[in-house]
Amino acid sequence: MSDQSGFRNTKLHKKLIVGYADWGQTDASITSAVERGVNVVIWFAIDLGKDSEGLPTILKGPDLSQVATRVAEIKQRGYDVTHLISIGGWNAPHPPDGVGAEAFYTAWKHWNENVVSREGFEEGFDGFDIDLEGNDDPGSPYNSFTAECLDMVGTMCQLAKRDGYIVSLAPAESYLDPTNPKFDLSLRHEYKEWKEVVSFPYHGHNTYAYLVARYGSTQIPSSQCRTKETTHTAEMKAPSLTVHTFDFITVQFYEGYSHLLYNSTKLNQPVSEYLVSVVKQFYEGWVVKFDGCPEVGFGSTHITVQPHHFVVGLGNGWTDNKKFAFIEPDQLLLAYRQLNAMGQGVRGFAFWNIKDEGIVVDGKEVILASELKRIIDSSNDKQ
Repeated sequence: MSDQSGFRNTKLHKKLIVGYADWGQTDASITSAVERGVNVVIWFAIDLGKDSEGLPTILKGPDLSQVATRVAEIKQRGYDVTHLISIGGWNAPHPPDGVGAEAFYTAWKHWNENVVSREGFEEGFDGFDIDLEGNDDPGSPYNSFTAECLDMVGTMCQLAKRDGYIVSLAPAESYLDPTNPKFDLSLRHEYKEWKEVVSFPYHGHNTYAYLVARYGSTQIPSSQCRTKETTHTAEMKAPSLTVHTFDFITVQFYEGYSHLLYNSTKLNQPVSEYLVSVVKQFYEGWVVKFDGCPEVGFGSTHITVQPHHFVVGLGNGWTDNKKFAFIEPDQLLLAYRQLNAMGQGVRGFAFWNIKDEGIVVDGKEVILASELKRIIDSSNDKQ
């Protein structure tokens, strides 16, 4: 399976340092994060919804004129950065049922090409990141997915991939969990290891595993494919090219009351040891029992996330290591080196969020972008 994109000919760095902007954030700290090492900025965030006439539309999002100013500034300073827009976020509504993937994708593409695009940001966003999650309100309808919503999102991702956009996923740890074979549509589960410590019924059962299993590859007609060296349409003998739909998958190990947090704080397992172990589980794969959820009409499937697509999702100084795990950079470095030594190095790291860079933890400023660049630069396998 190829990682080549379609006619848009987008590309990513060999190693990724992904920085999420905070909700609506467009200030100069975005540029500072890039100067420190971030090479993928994920701007936050839009919703897929309906307008007053019931037609698919793009809702919310950052100030696009300010985004364009910041993107132009980054280009002028000579940085090669990928810019994605996030869809979703915690407490955000899920896309409504009754609107097909093609209609939503057409609305998003039109918005990107005609609303986002402007001087300094002519190409618009290079793609999007799927970050649909749950809600603080226990009774919210957004604490579960519908099968129709997941199918729409998966198909929309494939449509974007066919057009050469970059597409990524950002599942919370429980939404893509190699320690759990179960699957359903609810986001109101609890981890069994935490039940005697705290009540936190906001976990999923492999929700995003369905997207990986059913929509993880995309067929691109040869007429739409380009070689990496040229900008003209490549004439190919094969009728189509099969590519990975998701360019990278960021697993949020900072999800509230995560497995990682329990193992590191309650069982005193070194974080580096836990990370190496669980990342290897992603590579080796696990069987997810989709057939236990008749709504999706899909059988049990063995899924994997391979090294070239695996991104470690982190929280920076806002995390408290009581509910949300904070991973010390030195532990990340140990895990990164061990995985590299085994020939199983991850694609990179992502962190939430750029606004909270510089928060003081234990008397020291945490600037994760710089630390992650140091970790990647410590290896011969650099950006």
